[in-house]
Amino acid sequence: MTASERVVEIIRRHRLEKLGYLPCDKLKWLFARLEGTVPIWHLSRESAGVALAFGFAMGQGRAGLLIQSTGLGNLVTELMTLPVLYGLPLPLLVSWRGHYRESIEAQTIMGERMIPMLRGLEIPVATIETPDDLAVLDDGLGACFETSRVQVFLLSPRLWEGEPLAGTSVPGSPHIASVRVREEGFDGIPDLTRYQAIQAIMESLDDAEVLVAQIGFPAREACAIRDRERNLYLLGALGSATLVGIGLAQTRPDLKIVVLDGDGSFILNPNQMVELSRHCPQNLTVVLLDNGSWGSTGSQPTFTSQGLNLAAFGASLGTPQWQRVGSARQWQTIRSASRKKNDQAGQLVHFLIRPGNADVPTLTRPAKAMTRRFQQAISRHP
Repeated sequence: MTASERVVEIIRRHRLEKLGYLPCDKLKWLFARLEGTVPIWHLSRESAGVALAFGFAMGQGRAGLLIQSTGLGNLVTELMTLPVLYGLPLPLLVSWRGHYRESIEAQTIMGERMIPMLRGLEIPVATIETPDDLAVLDDGLGACFETSRVQVFLLSPRLWEGEPLAGTSVPGSPHIASVRVREEGFDGIPDLTRYQAIQAIMESLDDAEVLVAQIGFPAREACAIRDRERNLYLLGALGSATLVGIGLAQTRPDLKIVVLDGDGSFILNPNQMVELSRHCPQNLTVVLLDNGSWGSTGSQPTFTSQGLNLAAFGASLGTPQWQRVGSARQWQTIRSASRKKNDQAGQLVHFLIRPGNADVPTLTRPAKAMTRRFQQAISRHP
């Protein structure tokens, strides 16, 4: 049995249900065996994979990432403030570049610092140099899920040395969708503050629905308005709330999920819109609360105060149609309409609001306690 076959066998033994993947030439032997065996998220960025896998794990599914080592630099914030902070499992199978017969200098400068960096972050790391080390991967994956921890497995290119390639992926080529976008502009003062908009949204939730609220005042205001066991408040990783919602919706299609996100979040991480154009589950509603401001840091203007139309941007990428809302009545109208339809894609709402933050307390519940409360709530009928 080849090394790649053994790794696939180990992955299947530990019942991984999803793998987030970004290509690396040194992973092609493994990916050729994996493709068609484990469902794959083809990622636009490594940090997107962390948030998707976090949402998947919050719904008690098993997910991991398959990336190259330089990509670890793109996901540190999400890694530390999502799975590490909330105490959820995430195995990262990482192609260890810059370590063995590497010809690219930029890979080497990262590769030789990889282990000290991970140890500095107190993230367990194991090196898999040869097929003789695969027992370390087997044991480590088991420990990862048993103890709900993040762990990195550095897969040396030496592992596949001499192994014939089982097959090659079909190469990509441009197949460009025809796009015609028309989104109305807006010039005025919205009716509601964020607090009032969230109040209208929370009043419309039934007991079974799940709420995911992004870091900062969206989470704080939602908690102050109506704290519920089925509310998940993010404490970090701005630009990840919608991705967490996608991952949760995919692993728990029985749940209806509403995400409170914002214009600053989508501007900071436009990859959210890319991923949303490819994954928008039927049981997901994303509410983009747009006040043209970085609300949690003092209402400094974002690009939507200067003309950026996020709904048009999303539509140009192929997201489902965004519905614009500016009042509690309009919100109730589209909620009533959505409950009568059986759409095959989620609902996206562009909610225009006024700048300003309510005088509400910060969140004090520890992240791991929030995980326990939320997972217990979604494991039973309300």
